[in-house]
Amino acid sequence: LGVGGQALAVGLGRIADPIRRSLSGADRRAVDVLENAGVPLDAAQKSGSPVLNRVKSALRDNPVTLPAQTEQYARQQTAFTRAALKTIGANADMADEATMGAAKANIAREFEDVLTTNSVRIASGFEARVGALANRSKRLVAGDTNQITRTIDDILDHAKQNGGKIDGRFYNTIRGDIAALESERGIAPVARELRETLDNAFQQAAKPGDAKRLQDARRLWRNMRVIENAIDNEGGGMISPAKLANQFGTKKNRAVGVYGHGDKSILELSRLAKAGKRLIPDKLPNSGTVPRALAQAALPAAVGAAYGGIKEGDLSGAVTYGLGAAALPYAIQRGMNAPGAANYLSSGLRSGQARNALLGLEKAAALRLLPIAATPAVVSK
Repeated sequence: LGVGGQALAVGLGRIADPIRRSLSGADRRAVDVLENAGVPLDAAQKSGSPVLNRVKSALRDNPVTLPAQTEQYARQQTAFTRAALKTIGANADMADEATMGAAKANIAREFEDVLTTNSVRIASGFEARVGALANRSKRLVAGDTNQITRTIDDILDHAKQNGGKIDGRFYNTIRGDIAALESERGIAPVARELRETLDNAFQQAAKPGDAKRLQDARRLWRNMRVIENAIDNEGGGMISPAKLANQFGTKKNRAVGVYGHGDKSILELSRLAKAGKRLIPDKLPNSGTVPRALAQAALPAAVGAAYGGIKEGDLSGAVTYGLGAAALPYAIQRGMNAPGAANYLSSGLRSGQARNALLGLEKAAALRLLPIAATPAVVSK
């Protein structure tokens, strides 16, 4: 009885915690970020188990289970894309032309609504800042081709003709031109700083309600410029986790990606990108060849057919057992990818579930009846 009790305890322990988790600290954080963002993860991703990862690799090489693995990968890509698009105010599953165009138009309208009803009175400090930016740009680009100096001259001339004020309607017409210069090699950092200087000035001068709207529009615009460089080039409208994470390694976004500086929205996008890069591949890997894949399906089918033929003694038995054995990988796959099964395999039973199950059995008198049921067998010996 003592040995049996210990065996029962060990067995229940394995039931309560079937797979040993092998996640690093970074992988644990990645799992939390992706699950909170609504990205479905399988048991291998949630546990980091080497065994489950090897099983997952075999499922990708098996023709019976490959379609479902492809569907699971597509669900993860779609959910990741949807989570990223939320940071630019879009509720969509694809970052296609329609979605991105609509998001850009909505943000542009918000800028127009706010800027056209506000203006900024320039002070000596502002004039000194933009003058310093003009001088920096001259060191980068000489002559008439320097669009930064020409833009700054236009802004200052406008202010002089407007009683020392920069009209929001005027700024809205040139803001897009300044943003376009942020993609120009060499002067991009100066163009970005000029735009941010003007945006800050208008946000500080705007009425309280307009200041909040302008702040939100700037946040959406910034996130959109990050995301647009991470959309796949194959026309599928998916946002690549790896490409998005790489955006936070560039010079202009390094303060966010490396030091964690920035508002909540950009930090959430950065963490989502890093988590996706750790756990979601850009493409579904396939380490095997077609013959190897066919062999993986054929081997269990052949073994099952042989067993069925010997046991039943006819062809129908061989076919039945062969098909059952070939379908075994599919059953394993469903267990790894189904959310409830994946939670159980990666995290085990929640605290108290095993105890509650035993109490339920006891209430049903199953444990009490066990010694009675075993008595005839013991006596007969």
